[in-house]
Amino acid sequence: MNNQDNNQDNNQDYNQEQLPDQEQPATDNYQSSTILDPVLAKHAIKFRNARHNLVMVVVFTFINLILAATGSSFTLLFSAPIPQLVLMIFSEAGLTWLGLFVALGFTSVYLVLALTSKKARVLIIVALVLFAIESFILTLFTLGAMAMGGFDLFLLVEIAICGWILSHLIRGAIAYRKLAIVPNEALEEFYKQQSEQKYGR
Repeated sequence: MNNQDNNQDNNQDYNQEQLPDQEQPATDNYQSSTILDPVLAKHAIKFRNARHNLVMVVVFTFINLILAATGSSFTLLFSAPIPQLVLMIFSEAGLTWLGLFVALGFTSVYLVLALTSKKARVLIIVALVLFAIESFILTLFTLGAMAMGGFDLFLLVEIAICGWILSHLIRGAIAYRKLAIVPNEALEEFYKQQSEQKYGR
C-alpha cells in the first residue's frame, strides 16, 4: 500500500510539473482567438481603408475614362492618372476606343489587387508600388509642362490627391506588416463585428 501511495504521489507531482509545459500561450499568433487587441484593431482598420480607397480610385477612374471617351470635358478627381494619359495618347492617334480598352484593362489591375488583397494581403504593397510609379510619372509630366510655360492648377490638385491616396496605401502596407501574425479568419471576424456594430445587424 505504501508503495502504491508513493507512486500516486509521484505521478501527481509529475503531472503538476508537466502542466505548465503543456499549456499553450494565450495566443501570440491569434490562432485560437478572433479578438484583436486595440493596436492590431487600428492596423486592421487602416488596412481596410487602404483597400476601400483603392476601390474608389478604380470606380472614379472608370467614370473618367468613359466620360473622356465620349467627348465629355467633365473630370472627377480621386482617380488614377496614367490610364487617362494612355487614353489621351490613343485619342490623339484616332484610336479612342482602343485606348479606352487598354486604359480600362490597366485600371482593372488595381481592382483585382484591391479585391484579392483581402486574402493575399501582400498585394497591397504591389498596389502601393504601382500607384507610386503613377504619381511619379504624373509629377514629372506636370513639371515638364510647367517648364515649357504651361500651368495647370488641375494637375497640381491631382498630384496632391495622389499624395493623399499614397499616404493611405502606405498605411495599408505598414498595417499589412503589423497584421502578419493575424490569420485571415480572425481578421474577417473582426470586420464582421465592426460591420454589425456600425449597422446594427
